[in-house]
Amino acid sequence: MSAPFPNPQIMPSQPSAPRRPAAQSTSRKKQIEEVLDVLYRRRWIVAATLLAVLAGTAAFVLTRTPLYQTSAFVLVDLGRSSASNAAGSPVVESDLFVRDGRTIGKELFILNASRGIRERVNERLEAEMGEVPEGNVSFSQASRDVASAIQITAMSRDPEAASALANAFAEEYVNQTQISSRSYLTTTREFLEEQASRLREELDAAEGQVAGQMAASGTASMGTGALVNQLSGLRAQRDAAQIQLRTRQFRLESINDQLSDIEPRLAERMSSNTERRMTQIEANLAEQEQALRVFTDRQAAGEPTDVAAANQIRQRIAELEREKQDLSGQFIGEVMGAGGIAAPQQALSYVTDLKGTAAQEQIEISAMQGSIGQLNQRIAELQGELSRAPTAVTALERVSRDRAHAAQMYESVVSQLQAVKIQEESEPGYARVLRAAPTRYLPVGAPLKKSLAFALLGGLGLGLVLALARDKVDNRVHKPEHVSALGLPVLEAIPDLAPTIRDEYDGAETIEVGGRSVVSELVTLHSPLSPASETYRHLRTAVQFSRPDVMVRTIVVSSAAAGEGKSTTAANLAVTFAQAGRKTVLIDADIRRPRVHDVFGVPTQPGLAQVLEVGQTEPDTLQVWLDGSFKSTVDDLYIVPTGAIAVETAVDLPEADARARVTNPSELLGSGTFRQLLEDLKEVVDVVIIDTPPVLAATDAVLLSTQADATLLVASAGKTKAGDIEQAFAHLNDVGARVIGAALNRFSLKNALGYAYTYGHYSRYGPYSKYGPYAEAGKAGQKRRRLSRLARRGASGDASDSNA
Repeated sequence: MSAPFPNPQIMPSQPSAPRRPAAQSTSRKKQIEEVLDVLYRRRWIVAATLLAVLAGTAAFVLTRTPLYQTSAFVLVDLGRSSASNAAGSPVVESDLFVRDGRTIGKELFILNASRGIRERVNERLEAEMGEVPEGNVSFSQASRDVASAIQITAMSRDPEAASALANAFAEEYVNQTQISSRSYLTTTREFLEEQASRLREELDAAEGQVAGQMAASGTASMGTGALVNQLSGLRAQRDAAQIQLRTRQFRLESINDQLSDIEPRLAERMSSNTERRMTQIEANLAEQEQALRVFTDRQAAGEPTDVAAANQIRQRIAELEREKQDLSGQFIGEVMGAGGIAAPQQALSYVTDLKGTAAQEQIEISAMQGSIGQLNQRIAELQGELSRAPTAVTALERVSRDRAHAAQMYESVVSQLQAVKIQEESEPGYARVLRAAPTRYLPVGAPLKKSLAFALLGGLGLGLVLALARDKVDNRVHKPEHVSALGLPVLEAIPDLAPTIRDEYDGAETIEVGGRSVVSELVTLHSPLSPASETYRHLRTAVQFSRPDVMVRTIVVSSAAAGEGKSTTAANLAVTFAQAGRKTVLIDADIRRPRVHDVFGVPTQPGLAQVLEVGQTEPDTLQVWLDGSFKSTVDDLYIVPTGAIAVETAVDLPEADARARVTNPSELLGSGTFRQLLEDLKEVVDVVIIDTPPVLAATDAVLLSTQADATLLVASAGKTKAGDIEQAFAHLNDVGARVIGAALNRFSLKNALGYAYTYGHYSRYGPYSKYGPYAEAGKAGQKRRRLSRLARRGASGDASDSNA
């Protein structure tokens, strides 16, 4: 028997500490590595999300109905007053378009709030096109640099309909400003047209009377002609004065109507602070937009910017826009109630001006009434003189006088009407179309390439979010840090052997080694110089020095759940101990699901059950057993299979299987005989490794861990749940088991991007395959495996030929 493996106390050296980066940089680098690791592990989620977003975007862009957009531009003369206001005349109608203090913001508000404009546009388009085209129309300031231009944008599925909508709104807006500016002139024109029509009828009647009187009397006016002409002139002056008087009276009534409509609601308008609040909001909006432009300019210049502050500004702008929209309805109601004047101070000044104009008009009316009275008195005197003339002459003179008066009045009114018409037609309003909306036949919206570019960015972002969210809810362990975070140190990360087995052995589950069929995962036996075998040697070293206070000789290898590779780990660990010259016994104590005999290709019995049944576990007897039945093909390695199987699992075995049935494996393993067996084995071997059932599946592992110097938990990367490890660790700690750590099995660099450097030796191109004996052994092994594959393929080909 070889001497026990020494367990010297390792004194840590104290070299000078190297310079380390700042803690913040290290933490940030660690966070970046964590994120990259998660994204690499969840790369299929990112890829699937990206493909889905790209496919959906492409389908939407290719199948959507194209939209066409065009814009008309209207220039607004904000400083120009209407013709009526410029002349000092009061406005007859209450109209928002003709008030002083106009701004682009108020004009845009009127355009958006006015239903009349939209109704007239719909009527016009329906008359021209047969129907109102479908589309959306929006109004905005044309440019921040040009504060007096309005952009009217229309969007529709029909390019011609979009152009018609934009131009119709532009023209209707301009017409409305013209109508508003011509309101007083239009009223005057309509009044004069009515008077001209009446006077024309009077003139026609007078001419008929003159013709009839001349035919009846056969005489002409002789001596009274001058008197008749003077009387006709006075009557013409009186009638003209009466027309002017009625015009003045009409204007005075219009002013009084406005005052009676505005004054009852003026007090309420004066007490309202809506205008002030909207002014404050507009000022705040201007400040926030200016601050946002500063951020944008700095970002475009490549200067560092505070993204969070910029987002806060955008949020504040959105809040101010919503508040402004809420006040809009209240504002328009108050404005209309106060006569269409926005500011309360302007409303008060306007009312004062109206009252002054009304007083002036009343004075003018009184003066005109006095003049008309004097004219009536003089006309009465002349009529008295004319009445003393002969009857025939008087009658002819009277009708002649009436005809002359009617002709003079008609000509005067027609002259005034023509002047008003010219003035009305020449009033252009305060807006004009700067550029009509052209018909654009190219659809708006991002083209396919641009849409796919945005979809690529969006898909990547969404995929990253989903990947991170999936990793948050995934409680499986994938890398050593996940296990260490549970309070269990990781002694070694064992690589996933499946790719190597697939490449070198065509994925065969078993291979022939020393005349026995062993599993291909037993790499320490059939490929002892491979990088994967070196990781098991690392694990062996970590186990040996895991407990400085005692020499580790009995080791329990278990796992939280089934299928995590504990039997393979125990087998490879046992081979590495034997290869190091330590006399090693591997006991398969997993009576419920025995696996060790398959790993090494040994008989199932005699085994542990037979040894315990004989009851002779003295060292001499054990030595005989070890040298006889349990001797393996590896020097200093002895395999003790279960030799029996639990009753609950025996139902899956064929009837020919003669293994003993054990009714209660836990009592068998917890018996004093088994404890004595371990003590006697320590007398004849160096290391005893016990493969047990999973901790959460049976209590066997917990019982055996109390009899061992060390307990090693095996976890499978990408399969074992963190909760299972925590629960298994807690069960072992409850009985005082000496858990030295965990071995992370099936660890793949493909699922842990940040470990490519640390565990680069897992690859066949790692450092252990390039230098010294590893290089030669690696080359020989590759040649041997290549020949073995060719031989297997040749044998399969011969078999196919013979079958053919």
